[in-house]
Amino acid sequence: MADKTRVTAADLGINVGSRRERALFHWLICVILFSKPVQQEIAGAAFRALKEAKADTPERIRAAGWQRLVKLLGEAHYKRYDESTASRLIAASRKVQEEHGGRLRNLVTACDSAAALRKAVQGFDGIGPKGADIFLGEVAPAYFR
Repeated sequence: MADKTRVTAADLGINVGSRRERALFHWLICVILFSKPVQQEIAGAAFRALKEAKADTPERIRAAGWQRLVKLLGEAHYKRYDESTASRLIAASRKVQEEHGGRLRNLVTACDSAAALRKAVQGFDGIGPKGADIFLGEVAPAYFR
């Protein structure tokens, strides 16, 4: 992973091409983590820490709570942005649950183009144009041909 310029979903064991809900949501978590100015290896370690702690679904992230998320992120050396990122993970989980029926896939399949999905993903707090491009780089080939 250290020799590459960009960490991919596959590097983190995420098969976005499977079109499974868990893979989509895991990639959203990663994009939120990658959207802060931290080393990609640290963001990857933070994702693995959340996954290992089973704080990797909308329900589980919200159940873990802000303080536990901050602790997990900090233990993965994702320290400088641990508090704001914990808040963003909770907000993203809430948005998926409340606006998309608990399934990120509902958002993805409701979009008729990669451009529409790019705009929709930017509706998540902390994901701007660059983060949307990272998300789409993995998701678009699986959903838009």
